[in-house]
Amino acid sequence: MLRVRPSTLDDAAALAALRRFVHEPHVEAEPGVYAPLEAARREAAMRERLALAGVRGLVAERDGRVVGYVLTQEAIRVATSLTVARSYLVVEELAVDPSSRRGGVGRALMAEAEALAHRLGLPRVELEVRAWNHAAARFYAALGYTPASTRLRRDLA
Repeated sequence: MLRVRPSTLDDAAALAALRRFVHEPHVEAEPGVYAPLEAARREAAMRERLALAGVRGLVAERDGRVVGYVLTQEAIRVATSLTVARSYLVVEELAVDPSSRRGGVGRALMAEAEALAHRLGLPRVELEVRAWNHAAARFYAALGYTPASTRLRRDLA
């Protein structure tokens, strides 16, 4: 049975182990953007992330084993002369153990992230998917997420 619960600092080691399944493909695809994270530093980096104000994590457990997590943060944007004030929940990281993928873990985590946004009174959830990450884009599209913008770049070196 799958259980989703809020994360704690005690989850840092398990989350750090899962993070590599998402982070390492990013480093491989875009080494000019994403830095490798040494194994010895992974847990400390996750512990630091979980301790930040406003970061909320959710952990998926199956049979007492952590099989996935999502990290979120509330974004608050003040009004400018061109935009209105707005706030929303940002999904910063979603990771699922490869052996548990396609088993509803990611869907359950995203459903809980959306429920968290609702409890916080936030009208929407936003996230970023890199252009090369077609599997993630398909996953989020299947959940009803649609592109909100397109960010372009041109490498000059």
